[in-house]
Amino acid sequence: MKPVDEIVQKYVVLHYGDLIRPDKANYDERTKSWRVGLRSTYPRIVDDEETSERRVRFLHLSDLGVVTLNDKLEVTDATSSEACDEQLGHRIGLWRKISEQIVTSGCSDSLARIAEGIHVLNPLKLVLEQLAKAALTSSPTMIRESKIEEQDRRDRIREYLGLLQELGIVRKVDSNDTSEGGYQIGNKLAMMSERVDDSKLLTTILMSHVIRERYSTLRQVFLITQLDPFIQLANCYYWPALEAGELVRATHSSLWLKCQLEYDWKSDWDFESKLSDLERQGALKENEKGYIVGDEALFTNMRERAYNDVLLNP
Repeated sequence: MKPVDEIVQKYVVLHYGDLIRPDKANYDERTKSWRVGLRSTYPRIVDDEETSERRVRFLHLSDLGVVTLNDKLEVTDATSSEACDEQLGHRIGLWRKISEQIVTSGCSDSLARIAEGIHVLNPLKLVLEQLAKAALTSSPTMIRESKIEEQDRRDRIREYLGLLQELGIVRKVDSNDTSEGGYQIGNKLAMMSERVDDSKLLTTILMSHVIRERYSTLRQVFLITQLDPFIQLANCYYWPALEAGELVRATHSSLWLKCQLEYDWKSDWDFESKLSDLERQGALKENEKGYIVGDEALFTNMRERAYNDVLLNP
């Protein structure tokens, strides 16, 4: 080990503790100084409560801070331990957010069937029902502007149609001297309708697609947050499973504790109610021994997205 590496190693252990590690030291001829990045191989422990097996996985987090030394190997500047801890916490929080997005995508079919979501997204559901019926007719019809104008929440309906236009589900048609404007079936909806022959099922598929592709828009622009608790609860199960790389078994009490710790949940009644909804819709299930376990097909999809999408070192 080079003298600079020994000095930095001692400095890091003394000032940052066991979770922070130094990268390789790089010398800058222009400034006559050494620059050492700080990183962490952060341990994540996941227990399978049925088998009592413990899995330890690591998050590789880089660019947490910098230590600078002069050419006499004296530390001249360094990121504070508080700033390092804050950056570490931020990265863990980022991983939780990424996991939520992965879980939302993976569980979109289940979320599309949950009553709270159907209720608050009713204007969207009304539009999707009309589109599904139109798509399955022998000669698809257009949703005309005059028909939209007759509806109770026409402004919100137009906003949702704009969202569906972005997704390729509808195509806007402007009026002219001989015909009225409106919205026609888009290429995406046409392809979806080829695989189903039931309008109710097609409506649910469309709702799932919107949730999967645009939940952040629904939440931030349309202020739809009623599905958040279901996503949070599902994430409290699937987040550790993604870290373990396989489905694990959890007790009701440990899952409830995670909801309290990660999302500050207060009501165990609310927890049990939403868990039952997720189980009814197939996002989670209870095995014969009473442990909560995830769905294998959903989890396979989530794992693929996790490996492709996880960016913890922006």
